[in-house]
Amino acid sequence: PVLIVDKRLQPESHSKALTINTSSLKLLHDIGLAEGILETARKVQHFYVHYAGKKFLHIDFSTLSDEFNLVAMQPQAHTEQLLLDFFTEHGGRLAPGSELVDIAAGRDCVRARVRSIGDGWQDIYTRFLIGCDGGHSVVREHLQIGFRGHNYPMYFVMADLEVEWDGPRQHVDYFVRD
Repeated sequence: PVLIVDKRLQPESHSKALTINTSSLKLLHDIGLAEGILETARKVQHFYVHYAGKKFLHIDFSTLSDEFNLVAMQPQAHTEQLLLDFFTEHGGRLAPGSELVDIAAGRDCVRARVRSIGDGWQDIYTRFLIGCDGGHSVVREHLQIGFRGHNYPMYFVMADLEVEWDGPRQHVDYFVRD
């Protein structure tokens, strides 16, 4: 069985990601999930980037010779719920309100020390441990694997909302300013 240790008590209610790209859709198709996503998502084939009041860049996914020549867009919570349903239907378990705090490699297994709300401390012994915990990864820190990413002094605004819009709905306009 697979266990996901997650600090959050409940799924995100605000999106940090809205798009599912072509390559991800192909992978999700292989396990039978792309169709469910495409039922609820907005299918976008054209992205326009505007800078200084002018169209600066056009990305045209419709020219891809592929079944998934688009980007699927929907609130992150919808995508996460589809993935979680699939995960649990296939025997996975989610441990909300829990946190990986320490790891130790043994000869034949890894000990993962987990702290969870309500259950306190627990040692989990496993053959494999995968860290998907971002830039401040406990797993990467313990293995002394650096993170070569950078912080960029930029601000983004993203919102899940409905807008009255007379413009076309089959593409996305992304506006950038200094």
